Amino acid sequence: MSSLKIILVRTQIPENLGAVVRAMGNFNITELCLVEPRFDHMHAKARAMSAGNEQVLKGAILCSSLEEAIADCQLVYATSASVRDMNKPVKSPEKAAQNLHKLKGKNAIVFGPERSGLLNDEITLCQGLIQIPVNPVFSSLNIAQASVVVFYEYFKMLSDQEIDMVSPKIDIAENAMRTVFFNKLEQVLDRHNFWRVPTKKPMMWRNIKNIFTSHHYTHQEMKTLTGIVSDILKRRTKYEK
Repeated sequence: MSSLKIILVRTQIPENLGAVVRAMGNFNITELCLVEPRFDHMHAKARAMSAGNEQVLKGAILCSSLEEAIADCQLVYATSASVRDMNKPVKSPEKAAQNLHKLKGKNAIVFGPERSGLLNDEITLCQGLIQIPVNPVFSSLNIAQASVVVFYEYFKMLSDQEIDMVSPKIDIAENAMRTVFFNKLEQVLDRHNFWRVPTKKPMMWRNIKNIFTSHHYTHQEMKTLTGIVSDILKRRTKYEK
């Protein structure tokens, strides 16, 4: 059975953290990870808004980066009000919930800072985007409102008989495996002077990473890809000697 981790990145308002934690309790989600919160996560206002679900606040894992937070996860959805200028699968909360339940292991949903949302480089690390269909004339949702909608759809799927419960769970690679692959691939591209114009590397590298995060690679597929770039690195090192 899959498990779900909720990740909040650079949360700015204690009341919003507390409200998300309260919603987690409503829908029986217990694992919380905080990336660089802008206040003490046990802030009195956060505790008050959690409405008795303080155990989730107390058990929250603190991380210094989103990459660290998702290292043990297979499928990661970022929530975003806009699609951004990148090739990412965009799902409704319902469709995202269906996909999350199809995978065994740990998966995650990421919420960004209230004012600015997630950085493009952070969204690149995720396998897809969740967007909530709302009135385009008045589309503003705060993080607490958005979390209720997303968590409800995930919780509903736990008892939804329309999901094919006899289909095998897919053995998807955790993001830590992607990180190892990306590190080796970047070394290969650097050594082969792939970037040509150094100032273009950040955007080009982001686009390349999006290619590999938008597809759900299995453990074996990711091992094979990593093995390929590792072999290229070894051969390049041998010839350089």
